[in-house]
Amino acid sequence: MPETTVASFVIRFVQDDSLPAIEIEPTWHAAIRHIQTDEETRFTCMNEALAFMGRWVNVDQQRKGAG
Repeated sequence: MPETTVASFVIRFVQDDSLPAIEIEPTWHAAIRHIQTDEETRFTCMNEALAFMGRWVNVDQQRKGAG
């Protein structure tokens, strides 16, 4: 019987409220944490988050199967 592996992640998006009132677009920053190792990194685009997750999960294979 194949062994089950669990990889859990928390993705956090934070809006910077310290911007001047004339700022049109809010500034966001994001971080992703791998729960099992407590390792965390910041990212600016989803491909960076997917690359981080790819260290524990084969996300490229999952995306090919979904498309």
